[in-house]
Amino acid sequence: MAERKEDFDIALYNIILLGKTGNGKSATGNTILGNDLFHSKASTASCTKCCTLECAQFLHQDGAVLVRVVDTPGLIDTVDSQADILCRICEAMSLCPEGFNALVIVLRFASRWTKDELEALRILKRTFGPELMKYCIIIMTHGMNFDTEYENKPDNLTFMEWCKEQTNPPELFQLFQECDYRIVLFYNKGKYEKEKKESVAKFWELIEKRQGRYTNLHFSKCVEEREKLILELKLPQLKPKIQEKISLLKGELLKAMESDQVRNVLPFKKRAKQLIEELKKENRGNSLDDFTDTLENVILEVDEIQNIDAAERNRYFKLVDKYLRKKSYLEGFEFPKTVWRCIVEFFHMVTNPSYYIDKQVVYIAIKTHVAALEKQIKDIKDKLKKSLSQRRLPYKEVTEVGLSHQLEDKGMFENVSF
Repeated sequence: MAERKEDFDIALYNIILLGKTGNGKSATGNTILGNDLFHSKASTASCTKCCTLECAQFLHQDGAVLVRVVDTPGLIDTVDSQADILCRICEAMSLCPEGFNALVIVLRFASRWTKDELEALRILKRTFGPELMKYCIIIMTHGMNFDTEYENKPDNLTFMEWCKEQTNPPELFQLFQECDYRIVLFYNKGKYEKEKKESVAKFWELIEKRQGRYTNLHFSKCVEEREKLILELKLPQLKPKIQEKISLLKGELLKAMESDQVRNVLPFKKRAKQLIEELKKENRGNSLDDFTDTLENVILEVDEIQNIDAAERNRYFKLVDKYLRKKSYLEGFEFPKTVWRCIVEFFHMVTNPSYYIDKQVVYIAIKTHVAALEKQIKDIKDKLKKSLSQRRLPYKEVTEVGLSHQLEDKGMFENVSF
């Protein structure tokens, strides 16, 4: 039943057009209004980028009628993201605060139904909730295709008979049943003036039989499900960005650990916790739990590596420092490479044989000590790597590379060879 605007004593009808890109929503709006007010053309990209409202006034025997039609962006668009399109469709409720007499789902007549078509129906049901079916009218465009396929056939199948025969796919069959077969075949293009008038008359007949409107109250009842849906539609773009942030964070944590300074790691752990909080705010349907778990595992594993291996790593760096000092000292005992050094060494050997013998003893002792240090360092490296390999990290390969770099820092080992 239409609401009357008391100031002008005009009956008001609000209609919203919903559906997939390319089904002819804009052309359907023009047919309902009796004028080409909406921009319409055949395209895989939606002509309507935001919700658009157009009006027309008609004179009936019961008085004047104001019809407001809201055209919405097409779902499953080839250019814009699904989440952005859905957010724009939700804005349509503000264009008609009184609510809508009919939520019109625009389908394109076809013998076969695509996955995109069924996906669009699923999105609309979750967006507008269970009350959608109570106020829903289905308009099927390209009526001439039905005529071409079924007219002059022996069984003379009517459009409504055809609708009731559609049991496959099940989603379409369920939709037809839930809206109580309120379905109209439209002729938006071509010279089908008679058919157009009959279709529009049938459409208004179905609207008059419906009582009440789909209002913001109905719309607000399904806000939680709608937010989950928007997040799901964002996931294809959101997941790679989150994965990139986590990967960079893990790399930075491992790089900071190379310095063996706990204070260098703490800021990154703080960032990881902040990212977890951001994910929890976005995560309304458990779709991002895997990322949250990964971040929490990163923090736990880094803490565990630091706590368990701290003593071994400290011992390792002390041994390396000792090794480098001994190695440098040992180089002073190597055979001289200049003529002058050869003369000096020969003079010491002739004048003080015991000095030369003592020096050789010290040289052998230091060389033996250096060899022992090399073995200890190698054993600790192997132990640390084995300890790491036993950890079941979700980022095991990245961590192993980070530890390998930590144990083989070029600045520390550029003069070391085992």
